[in-house]
Amino acid sequence: MFFYWLLFFIPCLMIFLPDRLSFGARNIFFAYYGIFAIIIIGSRYEIGGDWVAYSNFYNAADKNLTDIISFSGIEPGYMFINWLMNQFGFGIYGVNFICGSIFIIGLVLFVQKFPFSWLAVVVAVPYLLVVVVMGYSRQGVAIGFELIALSYLTRRRLVLYYFFVICAILFHKTAAVLIVLGFFGFLPKGKKVILFYLFGFVSLGFMGVKLYPYLEHQYLYYIIKKLPMESSGALMRVLINLFPAIIFFIFRAKWKKEFMETGPWFIMALGISAMTPFVGLFSTAVDRIMLYLSPLQLVVWSHLPVLIRSVEVRTLTVLGIVIYYGLILFIWMNYAQHASRWVPYKSILGF
Repeated sequence: MFFYWLLFFIPCLMIFLPDRLSFGARNIFFAYYGIFAIIIIGSRYEIGGDWVAYSNFYNAADKNLTDIISFSGIEPGYMFINWLMNQFGFGIYGVNFICGSIFIIGLVLFVQKFPFSWLAVVVAVPYLLVVVVMGYSRQGVAIGFELIALSYLTRRRLVLYYFFVICAILFHKTAAVLIVLGFFGFLPKGKKVILFYLFGFVSLGFMGVKLYPYLEHQYLYYIIKKLPMESSGALMRVLINLFPAIIFFIFRAKWKKEFMETGPWFIMALGISAMTPFVGLFSTAVDRIMLYLSPLQLVVWSHLPVLIRSVEVRTLTVLGIVIYYGLILFIWMNYAQHASRWVPYKSILGF
């Protein structure tokens, strides 16, 4: 557990860095933390719920590239990395280093200009970093690309946003839901409207094509064959997303006045609120889609303190958020049904 807590406590300490530190100095701290996190992610040994499956993917990646790309329907981006690492003999650890690097780069790019950027990292550690990235590599990479995409979406650079969304889809097809976020997150004005909607409808069609096999599978196995469609802990994870969505709606007027833009975050909060009632019926599907809405947690909790005028209350709010996510990490490591696949942490580096 030590290294999981270290990943959590380092950004906790960094929250209290002096405000007078330059942007460049803060970037250096981000770089050091990022390198440390990548080492922890990449060197892990038999950690995560899908370790055996991912090891099998790597072992099967010794064929020619054409066969690898179409291997068993697994997304081509992930299989390409497996093939590349297989060519160099770096093992599954090379794959994990690359996957971890993509997520960490995405995380840093996404949060570095937030008012409480290190608080956003604290929020990301318990579930996104420890559980998803270190347990489910393909989804972790997809979210990493999503974070990069969102960093461009907030600057209204839609072409780059969709480019990185496509990169995410190449690692996990469910990332196609992000097309909707770009389509409704920002609405251009003037002559660009027609072109935007044309591109949007084409993108939505592409999303339908990518998601159709997945939805067909869900329908066949869980509706027709009536197999149990349950994801343990899904309700708790959905509620962890719902809480900041509610906070966002409460503070939306202040948020728009202070930060000017609410578009993408409003769509995320709306999506979370709309899907929450269905978690009991389709916990697995809701749980997977909620992954791509979880960046709202990073956004809301890292911006909320700015909306609080009282310095004392602001400090207590920051401490409350830190304690809240510390409890999430503690409860998950000690009481989650599948925590034994992560705990204790093991590394090929001997620690």
